[in-house]
Amino acid sequence: MKSNLHSYENDLNRKILATDFYQPSTRTRFSFEAAIIKLGGSVISTENAEQFSSVAKGETLEDSIRYISCLADFIVLRNRWNDSSFRAANVSRVPVLNGGAGTAQHPTQALLDVFTIYENFGRLTNLDIGVFNDLKNSRTVQSLVHLLSDFPGNRFYFCSIPSLMLPAELEEDLSKKGVQYLKTNDLREALSKSSVAYFTRLQAEYIKDEVERKRLMEEIAENENKYCKYAITEDTIKFMPENSILLHPLPRGPEIDPRVDLDPRAKYFEQAENGLYVRMAILEILNRRNRKKP
Repeated sequence: MKSNLHSYENDLNRKILATDFYQPSTRTRFSFEAAIIKLGGSVISTENAEQFSSVAKGETLEDSIRYISCLADFIVLRNRWNDSSFRAANVSRVPVLNGGAGTAQHPTQALLDVFTIYENFGRLTNLDIGVFNDLKNSRTVQSLVHLLSDFPGNRFYFCSIPSLMLPAELEEDLSKKGVQYLKTNDLREALSKSSVAYFTRLQAEYIKDEVERKRLMEEIAENENKYCKYAITEDTIKFMPENSILLHPLPRGPEIDPRVDLDPRAKYFEQAENGLYVRMAILEILNRRNRKKP
């Protein structure tokens, strides 16, 4: 797709993509919408389904999907519920693409992440992957770690404060697979060992309990704002190996200083662009599979 874009310009002519987003999005929504347009199709969309669709009147997710699947050939769903994509797929007439489900999964993000890694290293095996900051609530982390842990020889370095460390169930999954990993609070140690450094922002929107939120903010603020010490700056990027890459699903917060954007290791804008080509490929594959059905 990326090297021969024009060859696919009319493959999805007259096909319709519905983007049904219950949560804010820039990259996921726009890249899916651009993908279908570049393939010759069109888009119907709602940017805030909870407010600007019949959900505001009490309509269930299932009923919304039943109707949307009468109109569209593909549905991209982003929702705060972890099981939303499964629920939607169970009632939809057409393929449902998970555009982000709660804190659980963001599979198309993981695919564009590993595509970016493959572009830079020519392999997805025997890599040292550092994952930093909010590892507990980030669905991009869940999907990326699940995917990369299936490739042999990969080792992980998880770096965060205790309250935002890797969920127990993901840690158990790595142990069952026999994947090597290390949990640390030492940013320099993790960066120095990482061929891929993957940073995330604080996912504060998922911390609904006020007591838990207050406790977390106090933990972040202690020791002169300890959380912000897990950040890439002009000083800390020096600890990354020369041939390593720095990734972030975006949007970023204080965890990446904009002054490092020009560093050749900073690949997060290329990573975001790759979302277009990966999502074009996904739509192309689904369309070909649908054509084979009787």
